[in-house]
Order: sequence, then structure tokens, then C-alpha cells
Amino acid sequence: MMVTKVDAKTFIGKDIIHVAVFKKKDKRTIYNVIYRDGKTGPSYVKRFAVTSMTRDKAYPMGKADKGSQIHYFSANPNGEAES
Repeated sequence: MMVTKVDAKTFIGKDIIHVAVFKKKDKRTIYNVIYRDGKTGPSYVKRFAVTSMTRDKAYPMGKADKGSQIHYFSANPNGEAES
């Protein structure tokens, strides 16, 4: 996960899953992620809110082992529950 400033032209990377405008101190938007840690590791479910962070810093979802994969991602505004 990474937050960066919007410029005229910026290369972020490949295989982007979600793009949105970040609102400071937004505690209502809840993110849900299901990911596998490593190539053959267990799958985990993570539910979190992003309230603050440092720009242009990569935040790993798990241990960032080689072969890790995101199976599911959702961003829910207004604290809506996942079904």
C-alpha cells in the first residue's frame, strides 16, 4: 500500500488494485483484504482503517515474502460492513 502526491505524470507500478483520493483523518473508510503470505503460506483476513501515514512509503500488507498474493480487496466508505 502506498500514498503519493498527485502530479501531472507519475509512475506508480503495475497491477494496481485500488486508487482513491486520500482524506486526512478519515476513520470511516474501512478496507478489507484477504491475502496469502508467501507462496505456500496460510491466507489471512485483514480489516483496517487508514487514519494517517507517510507519503511515498511502501506499506506491506503482510511479511512481504516472495510469492505473496492478494486474493480479495474492498474499500467501504462510511464504515459499511462486508457481506
